[in-house]
Amino acid sequence: MIRMLVLAEHAVGINGAARNVVSCLNALSVRNDIRVRLLCGKIDQSEPYARSGRLDIRSGFDPRQLTRFGLNLWKVLQAVRGCDLIYVPAGLRPFLYAYTVKRGRKLVAGPHMPGIPILGMDRSNPSPLITMKMSDAWIEVSEVSVRHRMMAGTPREYMNIVPHAVDPERFNPRYADRDVWRREGLDPNTKKIVNVGRMNIEKKGIPQLIEAYQLIRYAFPRVDLVLIGEPGPFLAPEHRALHGVYPIGPRYGYHLVRLLASADLFMGASRLETFWLAPLEAMACGVAVVVSKTGAVPTMIPQDGVQGRAIEIVDRAPYPFLPDAAERLAAAAIPLLVDDETRHRMGATGREHVISEFPESRLGDRLVRVFQSTIEGGSKSELSSPAY
Repeated sequence: MIRMLVLAEHAVGINGAARNVVSCLNALSVRNDIRVRLLCGKIDQSEPYARSGRLDIRSGFDPRQLTRFGLNLWKVLQAVRGCDLIYVPAGLRPFLYAYTVKRGRKLVAGPHMPGIPILGMDRSNPSPLITMKMSDAWIEVSEVSVRHRMMAGTPREYMNIVPHAVDPERFNPRYADRDVWRREGLDPNTKKIVNVGRMNIEKKGIPQLIEAYQLIRYAFPRVDLVLIGEPGPFLAPEHRALHGVYPIGPRYGYHLVRLLASADLFMGASRLETFWLAPLEAMACGVAVVVSKTGAVPTMIPQDGVQGRAIEIVDRAPYPFLPDAAERLAAAAIPLLVDDETRHRMGATGREHVISEFPESRLGDRLVRVFQSTIEGGSKSELSSPAY
């Protein structure tokens, strides 16, 4: 029986890091071979991990407040008693607290871990000091994130690949409801292309996505583009003014699920991702996806045109967009919008792939495999084998 402490700033939210924390807790909360204690700031009472009654959940940990350092440290010291292992899935501050109280216990970190902000270093990329010296095992979500760490000097054998996961019971086609568009003030009779993500960072490719949508409308006029997420500077005023483009803001919980399940197509133009959860959630909902080939997309869509469409729209590092990125996306999307049968078949096949390869149950298996090897003192070469 593994006795472990999961240390996190919070276990609620919709960004990739927060959703991975929640997925990990959901996956671990149903297992009988591990005893989990959670110390964090906020939790989501609606999530299975919070309702299961199988986690020892402790609150009040707020590492963002320096004035609470003494109280935070006391809470961590109390929570870590009786534990063999500490897992910090995200955040540098929780990791530093965990390292402070380690005292012979094993410390597993990743995958959402920034580096120590030292002058002249890439803060987005932890150095070998963290990955090799301060932790006993390191988890990443894809080969792309592994290569990123290697650029900072961490050898490949120090890293384990444990991809993100989704709950296919929550992200499920049964929640499809065309009337959800009416409730958003949109026409339920037009086809809907959906994108979920922030619009405040350049790499998300919002201008390229909107350009692709404009090309699609020339061939298929009765289609809307629905942008779900926090608005930002890469959604320009001229984009908002375009007919058929609807930035509806962020949506959460089962309302987000209903929007995804009710879409006709998910389309994304990110030029650089480590994993990219949103397309996986759309696939779990049985929705066909047309996305850029980045991050873990090749494992999510191993056969282009079968589980979805994975389109090359970026060049090699530093990964600039190709000049015809929008044209490539539009060319992949138009046939699917025209051919309902092919689109539905692709959505169903994509969901089958998610259920097979990316359910939360397999996430639990992969995590426990890493935890067990770490406790047993497995060699770095044993730990480094991908957990797919």
